[in-house]
Amino acid sequence: MPGDFVTDDLDTIMVATELATDASWTPAGGAATAIVGMYDAGFIDIDPVTGETSNVDPQFIVKKTDVTGIKQGDAIVIDSVSYIVKNPIPSESDDVMIIKISQVRT
Repeated sequence: MPGDFVTDDLDTIMVATELATDASWTPAGGAATAIVGMYDAGFIDIDPVTGETSNVDPQFIVKKTDVTGIKQGDAIVIDSVSYIVKNPIPSESDDVMIIKISQVRT
């Protein structure tokens, strides 16, 4: 089945190696849970034609089944850096969740 291939592929990728990293997710008022995902740092995007800039939020990409119930305001810690969930976005395939995050400044 095609879905099995995609899921099997995710199981191979979502291991804390060069592509993925260990993290923890703490729902508001809940207990921390260990998760694994791919961190993508935020950056400033510059349109080469117009010169307009836009901010691209950092994001953490995880298996959707690992973060059931994740919502805005939850906490994620990646490599000892604390983030707040801004916007969890399920992918079109429904196998992964793209989580827009914002670093907690102290």
